[in-house]
Amino acid sequence: REAYNAGLIAVRSRYWGTAFATDQQDSKEATSPFHRRASANFVAGDVILVMAQTDTSYPSSHFLLVTRLGSLPRPTSFYDLVPLLLFVPALVLTSLDVVSMVQISVTLSTLFIMGGWIKATEIRTIVDWQLLILIGAALGIAQAMSKSGLAAGVSRAILSSGLPNWLTPSLLYLIVMVTTELVTNNAAAA
Repeated sequence: REAYNAGLIAVRSRYWGTAFATDQQDSKEATSPFHRRASANFVAGDVILVMAQTDTSYPSSHFLLVTRLGSLPRPTSFYDLVPLLLFVPALVLTSLDVVSMVQISVTLSTLFIMGGWIKATEIRTIVDWQLLILIGAALGIAQAMSKSGLAAGVSRAILSSGLPNWLTPSLLYLIVMVTTELVTNNAAAA
């Protein structure tokens, strides 16, 4: 209690079983730490359940594993659902090509920051920039393959190969498999 400012709720020991803080027993010879007059000595393998503040740190020299059970998020309110209610129509509008994805992304980002759902200082840690760069580069490669005529040339070559209709998908699969070894999946799909 003094070292960690925590209250002991339950103990599971290899030697004397489980004991809870609410157990009542008057015997002075009880073996659980709740009934001892002095502090308990724990051994490797004992499990303790304590109630403490969430910002308390437990050194690994004293504890092998610490699991925070009480750090549950606060209950969901309507205000917490607003980002979802904004995101779904934005996704539909983007899917229908009514508004471009860039415009929707910038608009939603601005609304989320202004609404307090995302802090501007946390954006660098929230967004996976490497993944965004990879997808952007893949879409650029896909567009380059399409505009240069490479994609059309490959499709013409597959159709003019003279293979039977049942074998043509196998050739297409082989070409895509070799292409994905050289470029990303998004570029190969285009």
